Amino acid sequence: VSLRRLRGLIPFGLGSISLIDLHVGEAALIAMEPIYRTPPLPGTAAPLLPEIVRTLKEGRHFVVGHIGRGNGGPNASDRLMLNKGWKSYACVPMCRADNSELIGTIAMAADRPSFFTDDHIQQAGKIAGSLARFLARWV
Repeated sequence: VSLRRLRGLIPFGLGSISLIDLHVGEAALIAMEPIYRTPPLPGTAAPLLPEIVRTLKEGRHFVVGHIGRGNGGPNASDRLMLNKGWKSYACVPMCRADNSELIGTIAMAADRPSFFTDDHIQQAGKIAGSLARFLARWV
């Protein structure tokens, strides 16, 4: 429901909600929008990129305006996103209420470079905060 609501505010191409386990360095998918014919199964784990984790742990969002145009060219994750047609992405942290611990992220991808605006990030941050308060009871 939250991703559909967010997609109504921000017309991203792909969105996901993942729980993060910093001890093993993985994110576990719990929701995706839109649903594809063969979506990853809930609980599917993916490795975390250190630069994204550092930023999210500080309670800040991570935005890539043009995938693959950074220092040193695209990494493996960037190449996968480019192959799927995505040109930009944003990750918004879900932290415990006191910002003491990163518990998850909302990630969004778009098929246009520099798609995500400050307003988009602010809207996603509001939903991420609500989800974090809810999920913090169980994680």
